[in-house]
Amino acid sequence: MAQSVSNDALWEKLSEVDKKLEKLSEWQKPSNLDNEQAVIKPDFQKEKDEIIFKLERYIQGLGTYCDSHFKVIHKNIEQLEKDTEDVYKILSCMSAILKVRATWVKANRTFGTPMSNNR
Repeated sequence: MAQSVSNDALWEKLSEVDKKLEKLSEWQKPSNLDNEQAVIKPDFQKEKDEIIFKLERYIQGLGTYCDSHFKVIHKNIEQLEKDTEDVYKILSCMSAILKVRATWVKANRTFGTPMSNNR
């Protein structure tokens, strides 16, 4: 027994197959995007490497800049310590002079010599 199929039924079946193929095509599109992204990635990697290289160079420059400032600050601190030692020595000498002067004034008062005559 041969079955006869109408043109309408064939077109309906063909339309269903077309819809299924369209869905299958849409489902496969992301995998094509993945392939395209895989092709794009090496270019992006190149840019990423360039950015990293520049950042490393800037960081090294900043480190050098900071190192030079640290050296200057360290040198200034050493100079300040030296100056502080010098000031301490001067104050010690002045203190010793004042003690000698106070002793001299005290000795002269004891002997009755006015201080204004000995200046």
